[in-house]
Amino acid sequence: MGGVKGRHFVQTRRGRRGAPRLGRAGLHVATLLLGLGFPPESVRAAGLKSLQSGSLTMSVGGGSAQTSNVTITSVDLSKSVLWFNYRGDSNDPDDGHVRGRLTSSTNIQFYRPNDASLTDLTIQWYVAEFACGVYVQRGLANTADTTNVTINTVDTAKSFVLTSGSESGTGTTYNNDDFFRARLTSSTNLEVSGLGSPTNEASWQVVEYDDASVQRGTGSLTGTSTSTTASITAVDLAKSIVLLSWKTDISGTGANFLRAYFSSTTQLTIDRAVDTGGTIDFAWEVVQFTDRTSVQYGLLAFDSTQTSRTATLTAVNLNTSVPLLSTAGGTWGGKHAYSADDQIGPGMFTTALTDSTTLTATRQLTGSAAADIAWFVVSFEPVYVENFQTWSATSAATWQTKSLAGSPFNVPPNAVVEIAVRSNRNVAELSGGVRAVGSSLERRLTLMESEKRADSALLCGDSLRGLRIAGALDVRHVC
Repeated sequence: MGGVKGRHFVQTRRGRRGAPRLGRAGLHVATLLLGLGFPPESVRAAGLKSLQSGSLTMSVGGGSAQTSNVTITSVDLSKSVLWFNYRGDSNDPDDGHVRGRLTSSTNIQFYRPNDASLTDLTIQWYVAEFACGVYVQRGLANTADTTNVTINTVDTAKSFVLTSGSESGTGTTYNNDDFFRARLTSSTNLEVSGLGSPTNEASWQVVEYDDASVQRGTGSLTGTSTSTTASITAVDLAKSIVLLSWKTDISGTGANFLRAYFSSTTQLTIDRAVDTGGTIDFAWEVVQFTDRTSVQYGLLAFDSTQTSRTATLTAVNLNTSVPLLSTAGGTWGGKHAYSADDQIGPGMFTTALTDSTTLTATRQLTGSAAADIAWFVVSFEPVYVENFQTWSATSAATWQTKSLAGSPFNVPPNAVVEIAVRSNRNVAELSGGVRAVGSSLERRLTLMESEKRADSALLCGDSLRGLRIAGALDVRHVC
């Protein structure tokens, strides 16, 4: 196995062993097995097959229930996860609460029960479909008091919960019936717990991710406390996220909007900006990915005049990366200091990757209040993409170049490729190789003559930005 590293291109060379040059018939075909992922022996169970994303606006209307449907390319619902967050400036939970769910293999549905002509809502969404190693269950649950939902058996040490919720259509203020806690209490039970009598609904997803390790726990903020901590088993912060949900017995948004973040590798901090009395009971999950998925994270502080801020990232692949927040399954924003009324605008944020090195977080209005969010950008390990093309070498003993950055190969940044140079000549040994453009290494190995018209091959693999090559490309991955 030979390593090939580069940026946009690789070079290939062919020749006869012991001879510097060879006629065009020497290396009849060069076959390149290009894997947009990691070599087969290091591939684990999970692999991202596709990522779709977009934004939409739920516009103000006539004060009735509003449903927005988004058509997507067909996905396998049992292997697909919806993430979204949204922003608005409503002080009415019927107008400002949105739940989202995948209702079919080609449709996302967003719903709010009463478009009370108070605000447009801007939604940023992502649908990740995995080739294997991920199993997703979903449904709706009542959030009044405690609802136990029976699910198919999952490994709780590898499973986490994502939620969003909507009001019943009768609420007018943000109080105890507008927040809910969701947690796995056993391998077959999801508990959704809130306070109050309205029949509010939660949309839930239970995601079992084979290459993840999940810790979970519960805690409370009581009285005038604005911060608490939770101890966790040490995690790799470059591979971990935190998710938080909660129920409350108090009113308002400033006192009820929480933020959760890693204050160290062994500790979480959960905090809020307003110290109203009462009790908030929360449930947290820490998800550490154990495959080649990576995470970047940070905190953003907004002063009382800022509606948008950016964070600089180490370059990510936009085709495999999802930005999310730590609260309410990644749906809500963070803590904020607004307390005049039930306005959610100061604390509701969308997160978007505006380019490969920039995360942008935006809220609808400030309310002259400061806010703080904890953000994560998860770059999932991509699955190998199958792509077979033929390109024959044209001269002997000369390095030639081929770009893989564009069509038909479309190698993304930081991809890992696998390349096989194949000879089907059966009368003599040949040499062939692959290297990154700019490399001075003599990366050639002997290809034995084929027997009975069979082919012989040289396999190379390592991380590449892209390639210039001679030969045919075949991308393979087995789940």
